Amino acid sequence: MLFECMIHSSGKETAMHCHRVGEYARIFLSKDSLGYSKEEVDCIVKGASYHDIGKAKIDKNILYKSGGLTDEEFEMIKQHSVIGYEILMENSNLLTEQEKEICSKIVLLHHKRIDGGGYPQTEDDIPLYVQLISILDAFDALTSERCYQKSRSREEALTMIRDGKCGGKMNEELIEKVSKFIDKVL
Repeated sequence: MLFECMIHSSGKETAMHCHRVGEYARIFLSKDSLGYSKEEVDCIVKGASYHDIGKAKIDKNILYKSGGLTDEEFEMIKQHSVIGYEILMENSNLLTEQEKEICSKIVLLHHKRIDGGGYPQTEDDIPLYVQLISILDAFDALTSERCYQKSRSREEALTMIRDGKCGGKMNEELIEKVSKFIDKVL
């Protein structure tokens, strides 16, 4: 419950985004588990729902700024994944070992890209489940109205993701699976 409260303290926009990404993950993985067990899928869905928990500690004036961000402000926003990871680790007693392992990787690495782009800069491998959440996160962010951007069509969002315009290159095979999922289910 602590993690859910923290996400809601980030603001309605962030809370709804986290909820949608978690739901997309739940529905996608119910159709194609990618080889994960039911217990792992449950942890992945939980991690997807928590992926932006670090935004709870980002200044709301920056988080919901309607104009462009300064370089300094963008650097602050980019810290949300590390801050979120720290929040999970500080409260890891609220998670099972498997939840801690999976959720912490999703929270920390959901903006990291397979071509080395994105953030944070780390040598960590990006598990397939994190790559999935990265795609679903980008898709929802692009297709949702935000205070700083208009929503884009599904097709435009998927083209941007395919073209690496969301922080770097993502897993092409997984993008195509997600694209088919979106066409059939969403």
